Amino acid sequence: LKFAAAIAIFFFFASLFTNKIKFPLESISDDGETKVVFGGHKGLIEGKNRVLKNLASGSILGFAPKKSAQKKTREFEEYSEKEKYFLTDNGFLPVKSKNKKEAVFDKVIMIVLESFAYEYIHAVNPDIPAEASPYFDFLLKNYPHMNNFYASDFPSLQGFNVILSSKIPFNESSHIRQEYNLASLMEAKYPDTTWFFRGSSRVYGNEEIAVKNIFGFSNLIGYEDLAQNYKEPFGFAWGFLDDVLYDKAYNILNSKSDNHLMVIKLLNQHHPTFPDIINAKDMPETVANHSSDIVKIVFDADKELKSFIERCEKSNIIDGRTLVVITSDHYPPLGYDHTDLIKSDYHFQLGKLPLIFYSKNKEAFKSLKQDLLCCQLDIAPTLCELLGFDIPKDYMGQSLLSENFKPRSIGILNNETVFFQSERLNFSENLINPATETVVIRKWINNLLAN
Repeated sequence: LKFAAAIAIFFFFASLFTNKIKFPLESISDDGETKVVFGGHKGLIEGKNRVLKNLASGSILGFAPKKSAQKKTREFEEYSEKEKYFLTDNGFLPVKSKNKKEAVFDKVIMIVLESFAYEYIHAVNPDIPAEASPYFDFLLKNYPHMNNFYASDFPSLQGFNVILSSKIPFNESSHIRQEYNLASLMEAKYPDTTWFFRGSSRVYGNEEIAVKNIFGFSNLIGYEDLAQNYKEPFGFAWGFLDDVLYDKAYNILNSKSDNHLMVIKLLNQHHPTFPDIINAKDMPETVANHSSDIVKIVFDADKELKSFIERCEKSNIIDGRTLVVITSDHYPPLGYDHTDLIKSDYHFQLGKLPLIFYSKNKEAFKSLKQDLLCCQLDIAPTLCELLGFDIPKDYMGQSLLSENFKPRSIGILNNETVFFQSERLNFSENLINPATETVVIRKWINNLLAN
């Protein structure tokens, strides 16, 4: 009892100094339910899955207060005209221009694979058996896509911030709505038309706060919602597998014909591989007998994606005004046989991701240059252009359809290290204490943290 009291006192005072404790400050549990409080925000976790409850409550590894780079905010340093020219010419700062184009699409379905490298596709990497990714290969052959699209953050929540908000780093301690977020822009024009799907708990990792309060989605579907209509998979700690997510998304899409933005955050590709994926039946021999479980992940992702898109096609859910975006939240961790399949010199966990645009209207992408060096920051401005929205001044990215696009990739890992790559420059710097002596780059890094 004394030990428990000491622990409670420690975290109370730690919270005063850090204001950033991952574990909920209060939790009340019984056999039927668990109530969790995250900084004043209450979430309810239901169901019989004890492991999921513990994960959603914050694992023991999340007990320790964690300092964050974003807490040390800076004053914005103005650029000289010469510095502005350098930063714009090299792709650090996007060219600001009004979007004068009419909306090409009304509906966007964004399918976001978990930890999925571009090189997991056979057409990109011949070390992956052809039988593992026939549908991905088909998509790359027949639909617009990017060949040099790089990750901008790790892990998932930070990655989604880059995808939807076109900004780095992510200040998760702030619960202020991002009015420039892609979901917020859609909600401002078409209320109650944005959806975010995930198979694990709504409150795991504070995602309910981020998805609804910060990103601005009006609808969040998580484990708690899915458990009302689907049978929980036996012994699966994270919640529901992708087939359930796809089915729920399909049912909602089939009941709606108006404008909407739907994000489907997949889970099956998580490392280490889930037993359900490893032990699945009806795999080709080249997949089932492969030494790497990653190949089984790819086969499962390929099969589920094809099934979902073909199902939507048969129901006329995907029409000429609908765009399906297929991508990943971040680059996979380098363990779990990853480096056996992919020989690369990538910086830590920043690498190429898939970015595929599936639509009946391929003409909308006629100006797309598929080999451009680009990154996750460029998704939101590209979709703004296609949806007929003005590209917000807050965005760091550029529309991939712009004739003024400056090829480069900008990435940030764990909100700590900034990466930049272009034909002219290639560097990585610590976000708090950059070592570079180049004044303009030091200013740019400082301004990433400026209020």
